[in-house]
Amino acid sequence: MRVIIFSIIMLTFTGCVTVQDKKFCSVAGVLSAGANCTHFLTNEKEEMNFDQFLEFLEPRYATPTTTEKGAAVCFSSDDFTAMKNEVEIMCRMLGDRCSYATQKALGIIDTN
Repeated sequence: MRVIIFSIIMLTFTGCVTVQDKKFCSVAGVLSAGANCTHFLTNEKEEMNFDQFLEFLEPRYATPTTTEKGAAVCFSSDDFTAMKNEVEIMCRMLGDRCSYATQKALGIIDTN
């Protein structure tokens, strides 16, 4: 139901939907081991040590030498999988209104 409502809103207010490829990280077993990261649309992977993971999780306030960044948002792996599946369903429903690059990354269109 959420996907249908979201799709209707997107169809009403946009000409084309492009899903940006963003990095998602999960604890590498235990927090002190750092994190294993992947991207939403690609198979790019990254590992973070504990200090890098804390930097990723915590907000950063703007200073003369750094830019501001919000704190990381955390949710369960089951919720992440459900969200990714919902984006794929939405993209299938939108057809041409979901950008070619997004459809290709999600494997919705055959590139052969």
